[in-house]
Amino acid sequence: MTQLIGRTGGRKVSWNTILMLCIVGLLVYRHFKMAHQSSSLVKKGISIDNLKKTKLPDDVEAAVIVEDDEHERDKVEDDHNNVISDNNVDDVQDHDTNEDPNRNVSAEMAKSEGTYTFEEKSSIKWPSAVSWQRTNDSIEIYILSAFYDDRPTLGSKAAVQVLSITEEPQVGVPAFGDIYCHLWGISEKPLVVKAERILLGVEKLKRPIKFHNKAFRSFIWSCELNRNTKIPMFVSISFRTKTATSFMPVQAPAKPKVKNDFAVCQRYFGRVDPYIIIEMMELYKILGVSKAIIYITNLSPETSKVLQHYSQEGFMELVDFPTPFESFPRFPPMHKPNHIRILQPHSYNDCIYRNMYKYKYILVTDPDEIIIPLLHQTLPDMMAAIKQTKGFEDYRTFIFRNIFFFSHFPQTESESPKVTTLRFQRHLAPGNPFPAVLKAIVEPMACLGFHVHHCWKITPLAQKDMIMSKNVGLSFHYRKCHFELEQQGKCKQFLDEMIIDNTMTRFKDSLIPAIKRQVKALGMSPID
Repeated sequence: MTQLIGRTGGRKVSWNTILMLCIVGLLVYRHFKMAHQSSSLVKKGISIDNLKKTKLPDDVEAAVIVEDDEHERDKVEDDHNNVISDNNVDDVQDHDTNEDPNRNVSAEMAKSEGTYTFEEKSSIKWPSAVSWQRTNDSIEIYILSAFYDDRPTLGSKAAVQVLSITEEPQVGVPAFGDIYCHLWGISEKPLVVKAERILLGVEKLKRPIKFHNKAFRSFIWSCELNRNTKIPMFVSISFRTKTATSFMPVQAPAKPKVKNDFAVCQRYFGRVDPYIIIEMMELYKILGVSKAIIYITNLSPETSKVLQHYSQEGFMELVDFPTPFESFPRFPPMHKPNHIRILQPHSYNDCIYRNMYKYKYILVTDPDEIIIPLLHQTLPDMMAAIKQTKGFEDYRTFIFRNIFFFSHFPQTESESPKVTTLRFQRHLAPGNPFPAVLKAIVEPMACLGFHVHHCWKITPLAQKDMIMSKNVGLSFHYRKCHFELEQQGKCKQFLDEMIIDNTMTRFKDSLIPAIKRQVKALGMSPID
């Protein structure tokens, strides 16, 4: 590690300065150590290396519902206990960053406590991976990543957005209003501003995640800046304005000259059927998606093999995503809803912030579901037509209703049992049995904080989320009937409520050859 002790301006450095340098050095060392430890948790096989446009019908605007009912937002969270994906069985791993890996930064502390200078001349390199940092304060905060945010939809100000899991305040400790951001590298002293809390979920969530006999929830801490202020190099979060116990690099997302149309952000943990992965990835290609960005944790070897294949092919980016809690590698079934509510949102938020200038739209879905355009052949065609419709020109998030293709429904015997979207052609009506189960296409310029189904907090100049007409597009969801519905006898009842739908057969001529090529390349059993 580069020696930071020497002469400054021709004068000897005082012992107070040396002491302060040691403190900052320990913080930087701890960050790199945590990043290294997180990367060692990755399971086998995973590495970070590597039709014509149709105009929407005249009545589509009237068919769109503005989601401005707070009760509906609450209902999303209340219903989500009942819709946990069977693929989500484990927890989380750490993150790769593409932000200027050769950037050199260092911290030099001088003069007195609370006075700092920064110089870009040492060999301490910008970290190649981001891991959770824990603050050492009266309330525990686990920080995943931090991003400089100067989107035009923020209005007159910019901000540093800090993704975290934060302990709920208890009696006798400071309130959330006492949390501060220390922004380093702007001037000799850190700029200290009060943090604004962005809660990812409603206040009344019944079951926060429990650890160390404390309750935690997902937050984004927003540190407001003037737009002409220099971009900070690091951010610390604390309760006290003069004490910082974390040291997170601030990333400035890349701004390519040309944006791609679509990326999909997903979270994989445990085992996901390799055939489902291949089928969905090939469908995304057909639908016009440029990149699949997958946040991964504790994957099975067969799942890892398929994801690694798509990563090497260039279509997929794999992101190792760690759990912030020690000794928390797996979740008992009772903690499954908490895991989805509390930990999963930040995989989506990290993905959105990291790629907010690279893509016009980001889909957020589970491995066993896909948003299908019903009036257009591709997703870019659908969104281009929607954006040309009066009232849809501004930035927003587009919400699509869900339809369940349950695995106990009769199958189409003429189709391969290994091609799910062709084999299963029977589903329930949109919104049955969970009206609040929705999936989103996000315009990154519009979203400050994403939860599980939709953008929970929008940027000041963005428009409200819109629930799209079921004639425009739907989220096709392939899974087994939920356990609690089985217990209530409703799964059998659903057999009398099925709707036959052969929408997916329109992709068959392109999909089947694509799946066969990938299955052969991976040495898997043929699909027919």
